[in-house]
Amino acid sequence: MCRLLLLHKKGYMCMFSFCKIISVHTLPVRLSTMKCVILLVLLAYVRSAPMSKQQAMTYLEKYGYMPSHDESKFRESMMKFQEFMGLPMTGKMNAASETVMKMRRCGMPDMDPAQHQRRRKRYALQGSRWRTKAVTYKVTNYSSKLRRDVIDKELKESFDIWAQHLNTMFTPETSGKVNIDVGFFSGYHNDGGEFDGAGQVLAHAFYPIFGGNVHFDEDEEWTSGEERGTNFKQVAIHEIGHSLGLKHSNDRNAIMYPTYRRYIPNPSLGMDDITGIRRLYTKASSYPKI
Repeated sequence: MCRLLLLHKKGYMCMFSFCKIISVHTLPVRLSTMKCVILLVLLAYVRSAPMSKQQAMTYLEKYGYMPSHDESKFRESMMKFQEFMGLPMTGKMNAASETVMKMRRCGMPDMDPAQHQRRRKRYALQGSRWRTKAVTYKVTNYSSKLRRDVIDKELKESFDIWAQHLNTMFTPETSGKVNIDVGFFSGYHNDGGEFDGAGQVLAHAFYPIFGGNVHFDEDEEWTSGEERGTNFKQVAIHEIGHSLGLKHSNDRNAIMYPTYRRYIPNPSLGMDDITGIRRLYTKASSYPKI
């Protein structure tokens, strides 16, 4: 029996039998077409629905702004979020804050307890880095949304963008043990994290000390070279930054800024990204001024 999740006007999830609805009203349309229409309407409703305070607290806790789900810490935590994202620091849930919270983004946290003091640097270093100058990677699970050759090409280009500022070579492999495994997964995929379906969390990665693997949400609409959907290369460059040891930056011009705001035809590193990765891997004096 076909079933569809419908959202009650008060925000509760209800299950209805789609097939029964069709049979009762005898609509002269194809079942698959009607399902698509209703799903699109529901998706638009969910995205436009106002975010509750509890949902905002869950977001703040997930991304490191709130140490625990404690309502007494809401104002303080909201101000940390607003400061990091470059928003007016009101400490209140408002339209601007809600808009940013609903943006597509990386699943990695923006802050940890050590960062709860005001930061002096925009970039942040996780602390671990690759100790070899020859890092290998391979794709273990390809996406059904992009051709394999496109994924391989754009991954290599993404690693090469970072390699320009490192004394490190990144080499793709097709088999055997490698330093970094890259893959596309849905929902819970046995790594301690869980993807949420299309929208919101796009990908996550692990710092070098935790293996450096990079995971993309297979349920996203991954695209290449177009504004539609989510540009794979932009997200890949960002996640590789985590795999190399960088945390999120609060510089809106940095590739390590946590949210995906718009399509960029030729994504590249910002000065903040370059400064951070050089600081992590080498002495800054060994590089020419830029």
